[in-house]
Amino acid sequence: KGGKTKQLAGGAFQLVSIAVAQSHLADIEKSLSAIKVSISEMLERQENEDKARITGAFDYLREMAAYMKELRCPDELPQQKSNAIEAIIKDSYFWRNKLEDDMSSLVNEIFNLTDLDTFGTGDTFKRLISLIEKIRPLLKRRQLFLNLASAINFVTAYLDPAKREYSKIEVNEDRWGELINQFRDVAVNKASTFMEKSFWNSTETLELRKDKIMSLSSDYYRTGNDQQTHYLTLRNSLSESMSRLIDSSGNVRVAISFDDQGAVDNAAIF
Repeated sequence: KGGKTKQLAGGAFQLVSIAVAQSHLADIEKSLSAIKVSISEMLERQENEDKARITGAFDYLREMAAYMKELRCPDELPQQKSNAIEAIIKDSYFWRNKLEDDMSSLVNEIFNLTDLDTFGTGDTFKRLISLIEKIRPLLKRRQLFLNLASAINFVTAYLDPAKREYSKIEVNEDRWGELINQFRDVAVNKASTFMEKSFWNSTETLELRKDKIMSLSSDYYRTGNDQQTHYLTLRNSLSESMSRLIDSSGNVRVAISFDDQGAVDNAAIF
């Protein structure tokens, strides 16, 4: 009957939700644990309103992890909680764009650095090192954002496996990769320009300072790329899991068996 068919259709997506929860609960718990570790340091640099948004987002996602762990039906989630999750996704665009703007400003600051010395390279070297070190808190914020994005991906896959209700969170991996490349290139270029020759410094001193700058900038470059690679690996793993359960058209194939009275006996995704 039509009513039973509709119920079975809804049940198919509930089976997908349960499969997602069982397969990726460990991943979301790791993402939330990473958020908890890094969130306190980031909050020291935020205004009160942003603090409330970030901590509120974390609390909602932690609650959703518990909801998934119990394998509860996604349809039971109150509408206000669904709205809150969508609000987190909306806020994530602000956090992402602010981080990209800060990173772009840092690249420009390094690019516009002028030689501060007349005879040696000491002051210029210290200033360039201090500018390169400014990327450290930005990378921590990026890691927090990627952990948040991972948690959102798992939660929305559980709540909305057909991808019809929630917006997609975008981490702008291409733009961030471009900014990381610019950071490394401009730091290496400045090292080569300012540590090339000096009236007072020996060739050995110049080489040591140049190597220090290049090594430090390369380490941060690798860290930024490694963060992104880890996130993309988690995202791709989730996508592969979902593609095995739902086809490209958003349909779920379900096998159903009936008993002698015509009632559903068993159902399974295949």
